Amino acid sequence: RFQMNHVIDSLDLVKSNLRYYNGYKHGHYIIWQGVSFPDGMIVLEGPEPGHFTDTMVWRDCILQEQLEIEMVLRENNNQPRLKLYADKIYNNSVLLTAAWSRRHGELAAWMVVENGIMSKIRVAVEWTI
Repeated sequence: RFQMNHVIDSLDLVKSNLRYYNGYKHGHYIIWQGVSFPDGMIVLEGPEPGHFTDTMVWRDCILQEQLEIEMVLRENNNQPRLKLYADKIYNNSVLLTAAWSRRHGELAAWMVVENGIMSKIRVAVEWTI
């Protein structure tokens, strides 16, 4: 009986390890996703298991709902909607503007310029967290 409990405990440990293992980075991770706003406010979403991708964390996060409520309030006060700038792996939405990607062919010159401008801002924001 002791051996069976030991086997079950070992299987639980393996499942737990797999939950946090990231095959892309080849290690165990806990994922946090952060957004930094110009007024200095930082919102962190997580922790999530290491096998989650950035888009999986975004898809399941509460921040989307909170931002949508804020954007409706801005519209009601005749203020423009704001969007977050995201990596190429994200999809564009009413809350996100993703970087232009070469997935569907070469980029126009203005797309390259826009990616360059936004990349400088995004890196600066990334280092504030």
